[in-house]
Amino acid sequence: MTSITKRIHLPDIANTRAEPGEKRERSIRSFRHFALGVVAIFFYVGTEVAIGANSNLHAFEWEEYRQRILNDLNKYFGIEENLER
Repeated sequence: MTSITKRIHLPDIANTRAEPGEKRERSIRSFRHFALGVVAIFFYVGTEVAIGANSNLHAFEWEEYRQRILNDLNKYFGIEENLER
C-alpha cells in the first residue's frame, strides 16, 4: 500500500510545507478541536473494549444464573431440567 501511495502524484497545497529553517506559528496540537477529538477517540475506544470484555463475562454469568434457576425448579417443584451445552 505504501508503494502505491508514493507513486501517486498529488499537487502541493500552498503554504503547507515549511522551508528549511522556517518555524511555523502554530502546530496541529494547538487546535482545540484536535485535542478534544483525540481525548474523545481515546474514551470511545476504551468504552468499546470494556463493553466487549464485559459482554463475555455477562454471558458466562447468565449461563450460571440459568442453571441455578433450573436447579431451584428441580428442588422445589420436581421439574427435571438441565441446561444443555
